[in-house]
Amino acid sequence: MIPTEKLEELQKFYQDNRQIGLVLGAGVSKDSGVPLYQNLALDLFRETRTFLRRNAAPETAMGYLENQLKLPADKISVEPDKVIQFIRNYIGSEHRFKLSMKNAVFLDVPKDAKGNVELTYKRVSHKTYKDNDTLNSVITFCSAVPNRESNLDGSNSRWDINPKVAAILTTNYDNLVEGSFGSKYGKSLLKPFARPRSNKSDKKKNVITVYHMHGYISYTKDKRFKNGLKASDLVASENDYYAAFYNHLTFNNIVATTFLRQHSSLFIGCSMDDINLRRVLFQLKEENDYSTIKKDHYALIPESSKGKDQFNDELLYALGVRVIRISKKNIGKEIEIILKKMYISEDGFDENDWHDIKKS
Repeated sequence: MIPTEKLEELQKFYQDNRQIGLVLGAGVSKDSGVPLYQNLALDLFRETRTFLRRNAAPETAMGYLENQLKLPADKISVEPDKVIQFIRNYIGSEHRFKLSMKNAVFLDVPKDAKGNVELTYKRVSHKTYKDNDTLNSVITFCSAVPNRESNLDGSNSRWDINPKVAAILTTNYDNLVEGSFGSKYGKSLLKPFARPRSNKSDKKKNVITVYHMHGYISYTKDKRFKNGLKASDLVASENDYYAAFYNHLTFNNIVATTFLRQHSSLFIGCSMDDINLRRVLFQLKEENDYSTIKKDHYALIPESSKGKDQFNDELLYALGVRVIRISKKNIGKEIEIILKKMYISEDGFDENDWHDIKKS
């Protein structure tokens, strides 16, 4: 159970900031069937091995990855960025790579009655979020009932966005947050942004922009997109991470740095092990040491062993992130408790609002 003082600390964090940012990681999409990074790399290999052999990928290396597919999860030893780099070296085309990534990412995501993940690229099956407490709580937190504090444009529509959420930064390739919000509330008010260009939707007051720092893939059978593929450039392979690490002006670095510089943020579903994200936090902590305007960050992370947790929590605290540990056995429910407590602590919002919005 989350200590009362930790809940009160997060409520104060929420109340003291005019707006906060949400930083979402793989843990938000996991219970909807999206594989974690290591499993994604192996699913991608399974999806592409015919193409790799056709393009003369060395058989001994292929055999090594084939053997990894047969191992239980706790025995797998591959480094996912290297597996994806191997695949990119032999896949043949960038379009084929992105199409294969789409199939791997959405392989186990719930389908509708016709076998589609989405009816359009802005909608997903309702099962996607109803069976995922974490995802459902996040999109509930991003919503609000109009005609109160949240009525930003005088709209009489059923749902609006939570004005306390400034924007979302995600490391995920999927668009389940945007699609789930669109399906649940019937309005596409969470807008994906994953390209280095001007974002028209960002100028609208009643939209929450979702910045995909590693790019994104949308599952769609819309005929406007070749092979049902709607995707941006992806940061997924070893070379992609090298480029991001050594060039501070890449899109994902600029987006992450700007986001965390502007918004005190809450990390949800993030392992906090991403070296690029930690490098950005280090850079901003150095800035904060010489600034009168400091941004506070919190991370909700499942508990592990006491000593290991304290070790990692101290390292994150040195990067400007306070950690709140939650039960590993009940992650989704505890995240809902936290988000609800924060949500209803704001003037003009109460528990009935949360329940009305969540059960929609």
